[in-house]
Amino acid sequence: MKIFLLAFFSILILHLSAQKNEKIIGIFRTSTDCINRNLSFFNGCNTEINRIRLNDFFAKPYITVKQKDSSYKFYKADIYGFEKCNKQIYRFTKKKELLMLNREESIVIYYNFVPRHSVGRTNVTNYYFSIGIDGTVQNLTIKNLKEAFTDNTKFQELIDKNLNTIQIWPHLITTLKCIKLIYC
Repeated sequence: MKIFLLAFFSILILHLSAQKNEKIIGIFRTSTDCINRNLSFFNGCNTEINRIRLNDFFAKPYITVKQKDSSYKFYKADIYGFEKCNKQIYRFTKKKELLMLNREESIVIYYNFVPRHSVGRTNVTNYYFSIGIDGTVQNLTIKNLKEAFTDNTKFQELIDKNLNTIQIWPHLITTLKCIKLIYC
C-alpha cells in the first residue's frame, strides 16, 4: 500500500509540474476573441499576474483562474480556448483540448495527441477540422469532408480523384490547404 501511495503521489507531482511548465497566457471566451487575439486574464510569459489551471489531471470540466486574491471557475464548455506562451492556440471541444494548426484558414485543422503510457500500447494522433474558426469540430475523415462540402463539386471531384493516393493524413492536410482556393 505504501508503494502504491508513493507511486501515485510521484505521478501527481510530475503531472502538476509538467502542467506548470506549459504556461497559459490567457483564455479566449469566444471564437471572436480568438480571431481578434483578445485574451481574457492575460498573463505574460515572464510574469505571474494570473494563474490559469486546466485541471486536466482529475478531468474536471472547468478551468481555474486565480487573479490576486480571487479565484474564478469557467466551464470548458462555455469558453472557446486558450493560448500558451509558445503561441499555440487550443480549442475546447467536448472533453478535449485540440491544438489549432492553421487559425487563419477557412478550413481549420486541429490536432490531438493521446499518449499511451502503458507498455506495448501505441500513441494515438487524431485530426479534426471545422469550417471556419467558429464552425463545428468534426473528425477529419473523407466521409465528413464530403458531407461538409456537398455543394462544392470541384472539391468532391478532387477527393475522389486523390482518394487512392492519400495514404496519410498530413498529405490530406496539405491537400486541404490547396482546396482553400476552391472553397473561398
